[in-house]
Amino acid sequence: MGIIQRQALLNTIINYIGVVIGFVNVMVLFPLFLTQEEFGLTRLVLSIIVTMAQLASLGVNRIAIKFFPLFKTLPHKNNGLLLYLLLLSICGFIILSVGYYVLKPQILAYYQDDSSLFKSYFGWIPLATLGLVLFIVFESFLQALKKTVFTNLLRNVILRLYWLLALMFYYFDFCSFFQFMLIYMSGYFVSATMCVLQLLMNKEFSFDINSD
Repeated sequence: MGIIQRQALLNTIINYIGVVIGFVNVMVLFPLFLTQEEFGLTRLVLSIIVTMAQLASLGVNRIAIKFFPLFKTLPHKNNGLLLYLLLLSICGFIILSVGYYVLKPQILAYYQDDSSLFKSYFGWIPLATLGLVLFIVFESFLQALKKTVFTNLLRNVILRLYWLLALMFYYFDFCSFFQFMLIYMSGYFVSATMCVLQLLMNKEFSFDINSD
């Protein structure tokens, strides 16, 4: 079996495992251990974070895959591609965050009926969004390096297990609901950090720029 076929098989297995974990989290444990309002807040916050991050990333996932062969000329060198992806996504994040705070009254009014708890976490959402933006950048770069099994495992299995662990911490009174939400929203920072560690292990975490 070739490398591509083996990766495809592993990714398929990981996807099925991720679906099972996601189903148990969303359909069983989270509704069971949280009140309806608390569970609704986790869904609402996550949907906003994902939407904002996708907009803020400005398509870096496609850019990384398309232009990686042009930038990757030497082993462990990317001629600044990783730096450009980070700068582009950070610029998008800043612009979107400014708009988010400018529209604060309208956003709070829009979601007032969906979750009265939302207001308490409004200011934390951009920070959590930054975690996902960084994760998208590093994940895209790893995918360009053909580390798809690792990124798939991280997004579909490890991250969902992390959220499950956070829920267990709250259920067994190791933390308050507010602390649980902060831990919950920090998941993408954990994923981004693991991506960085993977890049460091492969000696691919480089911001080198070709001056020629």
